[in-house]
Amino acid sequence: MTVNGLVINVPEDMAARAPDADLVDYYRRTVIRGPAAFVQTADGFEDIARAMEVKLIRELGVLVIGQSHRLEELGQ
Repeated sequence: MTVNGLVINVPEDMAARAPDADLVDYYRRTVIRGPAAFVQTADGFEDIARAMEVKLIRELGVLVIGQSHRLEELGQ
């Protein structure tokens, strides 16, 4: 199983976290798991659509490559 993450960087006045907390580092240490796991970032709420698209393309690209490899093994 692979768990990826999407971190939204927001202005400090909107974030309810300590100033020294690094959310991307936190995700890397405690959230993401598995082969080729990654954290995608969005620069504010206006960037979520782009970041989600990049994240999904990365995730689906792994599935497509993995599935085509499996089809070759099955002789299809």
